Amino acid sequence: MLINLTRPDGSTTQVESTQTILRHSLNAAGRYLGLLPEGDSNAAGVVDLAPPDDRDWRWVEERWQRTVPLIEIKLKRWEEIKDDRRNAINAPLTTPYGVFDNDEAARISISQAAQLASALLAAGQSGTIDFTLADNSVVALTYQQMIEVGLLMGAKVQQIFSTGRALRTSIEDAANATEVAAVVWPSS
Repeated sequence: MLINLTRPDGSTTQVESTQTILRHSLNAAGRYLGLLPEGDSNAAGVVDLAPPDDRDWRWVEERWQRTVPLIEIKLKRWEEIKDDRRNAINAPLTTPYGVFDNDEAARISISQAAQLASALLAAGQSGTIDFTLADNSVVALTYQQMIEVGLLMGAKVQQIFSTGRALRTSIEDAANATEVAAVVWPSS
């Protein structure tokens, strides 16, 4: 059998070989099968280049394209949904008393103020708590109003987590990449 060898300087020469020639082989769908003996009946085609790594690759339009496993697509979408969930939780909280910041530090402040208001109300006291809103204006809230803000914040966060759980179930139930891509965070 004659084979062509290419030297480092680019020149080629033919040599005779008695060894089996191995070729980068493809199945009919273009998936990489590995190195198979030339003429192997399992190979529908051959290419000169190996794929870049050992993941799942297909030869499409004269180049390697990675075939991403469905589980990987699902994991990536879930990470994107979690980012959307985090953004939704951190979005300002609109209440009858104004718009409150709702990042992690603000949620702690709201929770602490609501707990304080609840304790003072339970002790039979009345009064107000001054709270700085998202626009930096200050509002005086009765203890009952401050408790209501805390409850509204908690309800918002719980609703967002409920939405996230439903979307995660949709991702897990998706049968293909198109169905996974259709799972998106709802617009406000």
